[in-house]
Amino acid sequence: MKYIPLLISILLFTACNSSTEQNQSEERPNVKVAEMNTENYTLIHTVYFWYKEDLSEENIEIFKKAVKKLGTVPSIGKFHNGPPAPTEARGVVDNSYDMALNVFFKDVAAQKAYQVDPIHLAFVEQCESFWEKVIVYDNMIR
Repeated sequence: MKYIPLLISILLFTACNSSTEQNQSEERPNVKVAEMNTENYTLIHTVYFWYKEDLSEENIEIFKKAVKKLGTVPSIGKFHNGPPAPTEARGVVDNSYDMALNVFFKDVAAQKAYQVDPIHLAFVEQCESFWEKVIVYDNMIR
């Protein structure tokens, strides 16, 4: 009976260590993007916007027009935007955002050009007060 607390401690310690080791082995390797050969890849720039709670319909329309103008930036290959899809609610789906952009670039240089393009800079200046949150995911595809 006096060994039960010791056994429980050992079991807890073992369980925590094996869980930590498993999580560490499942982590992605640290890929250095700057060293990645991107020659045969396309860059996809995905942006999610959450409007400020009190954003007026007028400002939402201004935002939507400004987003459409973003699609005219010369370095863009393809450009799509829209609200969350009305798909089935599942724990892995985040449809809490208000607007998403999917911007395709032929390479990283084209994406860098987009970042400093006057149309993009004007969009940020005109609309940054409209969103409460923005998240960007950039990924490479073949």
